[in-house]
Amino acid sequence: VGSEMCIRDSYDLIYVGSLASQGKVEEQVAHLLSISDQGKNEPKYWMLLGDALWEKGNTEESINAYTNWLNKEKSFSAFVKNIRVAEMSGDISRALVLADQATTTFPQQRELDLILTHLLILNKNYDKAQRVLSATPANLKSTASGLSLQGRLLLVKKEYNNAEGLFRRSYAIAANTDTARFLYTALIKQNSYDEGIKFADNHINCLLYTSPSPRD
Repeated sequence: VGSEMCIRDSYDLIYVGSLASQGKVEEQVAHLLSISDQGKNEPKYWMLLGDALWEKGNTEESINAYTNWLNKEKSFSAFVKNIRVAEMSGDISRALVLADQATTTFPQQRELDLILTHLLILNKNYDKAQRVLSATPANLKSTASGLSLQGRLLLVKKEYNNAEGLFRRSYAIAANTDTARFLYTALIKQNSYDEGIKFADNHINCLLYTSPSPRD
Protein backbone atom coordinates (compact mmCIF):
# COMPACT_ATOMS: atom_id res chain seq x y z
CA VAL A 1 0.00 0.00 0.00
CA GLY A 2 2.85 2.37 0.89
CA SER A 3 4.52 1.96 -2.52
CA GLU A 4 1.19 2.47 -4.31
CA MET A 5 0.62 5.68 -2.34
CA CYS A 6 4.13 6.85 -3.15
CA ILE A 7 3.51 6.27 -6.88
CA ARG A 8 0.16 8.08 -6.68
CA ASP A 9 1.77 11.03 -4.91
CA SER A 10 4.46 11.20 -7.58
CA TYR A 11 1.80 11.34 -10.29
CA ASP A 12 -0.04 13.99 -8.27
CA LEU A 13 3.06 16.20 -8.21
CA ILE A 14 3.51 15.75 -11.97
CA TYR A 15 -0.14 16.70 -12.46
CA VAL A 16 0.29 19.79 -10.28
CA GLY A 17 3.27 20.77 -12.41
CA SER A 18 1.07 20.58 -15.51
CA LEU A 19 -1.55 22.77 -13.83
CA ALA A 20 1.16 25.31 -13.04
CA SER A 21 2.21 25.45 -16.70
CA GLN A 22 -1.42 26.24 -17.58
CA GLY A 23 -1.68 28.98 -14.98
CA LYS A 24 -4.44 27.19 -13.06
CA VAL A 25 -3.39 28.43 -9.62
CA GLU A 26 -6.59 27.72 -7.69
CA GLU A 27 -6.73 24.12 -8.95
CA GLN A 28 -3.04 23.73 -8.23
CA VAL A 29 -3.41 24.78 -4.57
CA ALA A 30 -6.53 22.67 -4.06
CA HIS A 31 -4.86 19.57 -5.49
CA LEU A 32 -1.71 20.07 -3.43
CA LEU A 33 -3.70 20.39 -0.21
CA SER A 34 -5.41 17.07 -0.99
CA ILE A 35 -2.15 15.13 -1.29
CA SER A 36 -1.38 12.57 1.43
CA ASP A 37 0.93 13.28 4.36
CA GLN A 38 3.46 10.94 2.79
CA GLY A 39 3.46 13.06 -0.36
CA LYS A 40 4.11 16.13 1.76
CA ASN A 41 7.45 14.62 2.77
CA GLU A 42 8.65 15.29 -0.77
CA PRO A 43 10.65 18.55 -1.08
CA LYS A 44 9.05 19.15 -4.49
CA TYR A 45 5.63 19.32 -2.81
CA TRP A 46 6.66 22.39 -0.82
CA MET A 47 8.34 23.98 -3.82
CA LEU A 48 5.16 23.65 -5.89
CA LEU A 49 2.96 24.82 -3.02
CA GLY A 50 5.21 27.84 -2.47
CA ASP A 51 5.03 28.74 -6.17
CA ALA A 52 1.25 28.40 -6.25
CA LEU A 53 0.67 30.40 -3.09
CA TRP A 54 3.03 33.13 -4.29
CA GLU A 55 1.12 33.39 -7.57
CA LYS A 56 -2.10 33.55 -5.56
CA GLY A 57 -0.74 36.43 -3.50
CA ASN A 58 -0.55 34.53 -0.20
CA THR A 59 2.92 35.82 0.64
CA GLU A 60 3.24 34.61 4.24
CA GLU A 61 1.94 31.11 3.48
CA SER A 62 4.20 30.97 0.43
CA ILE A 63 7.25 31.87 2.52
CA ASN A 64 6.35 29.13 5.01
CA ALA A 65 6.09 26.60 2.17
CA TYR A 66 9.45 27.62 0.71
CA THR A 67 10.99 27.41 4.20
CA ASN A 68 9.69 23.84 4.51
CA TRP A 69 11.23 23.07 1.13
CA LEU A 70 14.63 24.33 2.31
CA ASN A 71 14.30 22.44 5.61
CA LYS A 72 13.70 19.20 3.72
CA GLU A 73 16.27 19.79 0.99
CA LYS A 74 19.35 21.98 1.37
CA SER A 75 19.67 22.28 -2.40
CA PHE A 76 21.09 25.20 -4.35
CA SER A 77 17.74 25.94 -5.99
CA ALA A 78 15.94 25.87 -2.63
CA PHE A 79 18.41 28.38 -1.18
CA VAL A 80 18.16 30.71 -4.19
CA LYS A 81 14.35 30.64 -4.19
CA ASN A 82 14.20 31.41 -0.47
CA ILE A 83 16.71 34.24 -0.88
CA ARG A 84 14.72 35.77 -3.74
CA VAL A 85 11.42 35.47 -1.90
CA ALA A 86 12.87 37.03 1.26
CA GLU A 87 14.17 39.94 -0.82
CA MET A 88 10.91 40.40 -2.71
CA SER A 89 8.93 40.40 0.53
CA GLY A 90 11.23 43.08 1.95
CA ASP A 91 13.10 40.94 4.48
CA ILE A 92 16.65 41.81 3.40
CA SER A 93 18.10 40.65 6.74
CA ARG A 94 16.74 37.14 6.22
CA ALA A 95 17.87 37.16 2.60
CA LEU A 96 21.41 38.01 3.74
CA VAL A 97 21.42 35.24 6.36
CA LEU A 98 20.28 32.73 3.74
CA ALA A 99 22.85 34.00 1.23
CA ASP A 100 25.64 33.55 3.79
CA GLN A 101 24.40 30.01 4.51
CA ALA A 102 24.23 29.25 0.80
CA THR A 103 27.78 30.44 0.13
CA THR A 104 29.02 28.27 3.00
CA THR A 105 27.06 25.24 1.77
CA PHE A 106 27.93 25.74 -1.91
CA PRO A 107 31.32 27.52 -2.04
CA GLN A 108 31.80 26.35 -5.63
CA GLN A 109 28.66 28.19 -6.78
CA ARG A 110 30.32 31.56 -7.25
CA GLU A 111 27.24 33.17 -8.81
CA LEU A 112 26.13 33.47 -5.20
CA ASP A 113 28.75 36.25 -4.95
CA LEU A 114 26.58 38.36 -7.25
CA ILE A 115 23.44 37.65 -5.23
CA LEU A 116 25.24 38.52 -1.99
CA THR A 117 26.68 41.71 -3.48
CA HIS A 118 23.22 42.80 -4.64
CA LEU A 119 21.76 42.22 -1.16
CA LEU A 120 24.63 44.05 0.56
CA ILE A 121 24.05 47.06 -1.70
CA LEU A 122 20.34 47.01 -0.82
CA ASN A 123 21.37 46.91 2.84
CA LYS A 124 23.78 49.85 2.21
CA ASN A 125 26.77 47.77 3.32
CA TYR A 126 28.83 49.13 0.45
CA ASP A 127 32.29 48.29 1.75
CA LYS A 128 31.49 44.60 2.19
CA ALA A 129 29.68 44.57 -1.15
CA GLN A 130 32.84 45.89 -2.81
CA ARG A 131 34.99 43.25 -1.10
CA VAL A 132 32.70 40.42 -2.17
CA LEU A 133 32.48 41.68 -5.74
CA SER A 134 36.24 42.24 -5.98
CA ALA A 135 36.80 38.58 -5.07
CA THR A 136 34.25 37.38 -7.64
CA PRO A 137 35.68 35.57 -10.71
CA ALA A 138 36.25 37.82 -13.73
CA ASN A 139 33.86 35.86 -15.97
CA LEU A 140 30.99 36.59 -13.58
CA LYS A 141 31.91 40.25 -13.21
CA SER A 142 31.67 40.59 -17.00
CA THR A 143 28.07 39.31 -17.08
CA ALA A 144 25.15 41.74 -17.28
CA SER A 145 24.53 41.37 -13.53
CA GLY A 146 28.21 41.73 -12.67
CA LEU A 147 28.62 44.88 -14.75
CA SER A 148 25.46 46.40 -13.30
CA LEU A 149 26.59 45.71 -9.73
CA GLN A 150 29.93 47.39 -10.43
CA GLY A 151 28.05 50.37 -11.81
CA ARG A 152 25.80 50.58 -8.77
CA LEU A 153 28.82 50.75 -6.47
CA LEU A 154 30.30 53.50 -8.63
CA LEU A 155 27.02 55.44 -8.34
CA VAL A 156 27.49 55.35 -4.56
CA LYS A 157 30.99 56.80 -5.06
CA LYS A 158 29.50 59.45 -7.39
CA GLU A 159 31.67 58.22 -10.27
CA TYR A 160 28.78 58.74 -12.65
CA ASN A 161 30.65 58.66 -15.94
CA ASN A 162 32.34 55.34 -15.19
CA ALA A 163 29.05 53.97 -13.87
CA GLU A 164 27.33 54.99 -17.12
CA GLY A 165 29.86 53.01 -19.16
CA LEU A 166 29.27 49.86 -17.09
CA PHE A 167 25.48 50.21 -17.28
CA ARG A 168 25.66 50.63 -21.05
CA ARG A 169 27.70 47.44 -21.35
CA SER A 170 25.25 45.63 -19.06
CA TYR A 171 22.23 46.96 -20.96
CA ALA A 172 23.74 45.79 -24.26
CA ILE A 173 23.85 42.24 -22.88
CA ALA A 174 20.46 42.27 -21.16
CA ALA A 175 18.16 45.25 -21.67
CA ASN A 176 16.20 44.98 -18.44
CA THR A 177 14.33 47.73 -16.63
CA ASP A 178 16.56 47.74 -13.53
CA THR A 179 19.68 48.43 -15.57
CA ALA A 180 17.78 51.01 -17.61
CA ARG A 181 16.82 52.81 -14.40
CA PHE A 182 20.42 52.86 -13.17
CA LEU A 183 21.70 54.07 -16.55
CA TYR A 184 19.09 56.83 -16.57
CA THR A 185 20.19 57.85 -13.07
CA ALA A 186 23.86 57.99 -14.15
CA LEU A 187 22.94 60.23 -17.09
CA ILE A 188 20.78 62.59 -15.03
CA LYS A 189 23.50 62.86 -12.37
CA GLN A 190 25.80 64.13 -15.13
CA ASN A 191 23.15 66.69 -16.17
CA SER A 192 22.64 64.83 -19.45
CA TYR A 193 18.89 65.40 -19.27
CA ASP A 194 18.11 65.23 -23.00
CA GLU A 195 20.13 62.03 -23.41
CA GLY A 196 18.52 60.53 -20.31
CA ILE A 197 15.00 61.28 -21.52
CA LYS A 198 15.79 59.97 -25.01
CA PHE A 199 17.19 56.75 -23.55
CA ALA A 200 14.14 56.30 -21.28
CA ASP A 201 11.78 56.80 -24.24
CA ASN A 202 13.70 54.27 -26.34
CA HIS A 203 13.62 51.75 -23.52
CA ILE A 204 9.87 52.13 -23.02
CA ASN A 205 9.23 51.80 -26.76
CA CYS A 206 11.40 48.69 -26.82
CA LEU A 207 9.32 47.19 -24.01
CA LEU A 208 6.07 48.00 -25.82
CA TYR A 209 7.21 46.30 -29.01
CA THR A 210 8.66 43.22 -27.33
CA SER A 211 5.90 42.60 -24.73
CA PRO A 212 4.08 39.29 -25.26
CA SER A 213 0.53 39.42 -26.54
CA PRO A 214 -2.25 38.85 -23.97
CA ARG A 215 -3.53 35.30 -23.71
CA ASP A 216 -6.79 34.56 -25.50
